[in-house]
Amino acid sequence: MATDVESPSPQEKPSTQRPPPAETYLTSIIKSKPVEETAPWIDNAMQQALIYQKNIQDSLDTAIEASKSRFSEITSTSQAHFSQTIVSSLFHS
Repeated sequence: MATDVESPSPQEKPSTQRPPPAETYLTSIIKSKPVEETAPWIDNAMQQALIYQKNIQDSLDTAIEASKSRFSEITSTSQAHFSQTIVSSLFHS
């Protein structure tokens, strides 16, 4: 006696069609609530994303400015060392 739980017989081929993709957690939340309840959540997420974007941009700008300053210091120090090396080699030759 065959039941639904048993595997298909050798003559029956399993379906080659894929099942529809599973809903994501976010999709299920949005579908389960009216737009009026979902909209504040989306607004809050957008505000948080904008805050993160601003923080990242500020951090990047700060890092660039610090790098420029350090590079400038390295350049001026290396020029002084180079000049000192030339002067030393001229007088010690």
